[in-house]
Amino acid sequence: NKEYSHAHSDLANWERPVDGGPPASNTLAGEVSDTIRADGSWHYRTFDPPLRLTAFLVDTAKQANARNANYLLNVGPDRTGN
Repeated sequence: NKEYSHAHSDLANWERPVDGGPPASNTLAGEVSDTIRADGSWHYRTFDPPLRLTAFLVDTAKQANARNANYLLNVGPDRTGN
């Protein structure tokens, strides 16, 4: 079995804010990955980082949808592991 690779498919992936999102002209199926935390982290922290604003998340989801991409919002655990 060969491992599945995005490099050999027509599926595109963008990570915010590293490489932004798909361009307005995007026609490929894709996914935009992001974190709910404003500092971009998704793993355990010894403090609770501030969260992204709701308006930002909604705008990003709308933009991803308009550009043929799913919006994957990573929500990491809090300090208690929940």
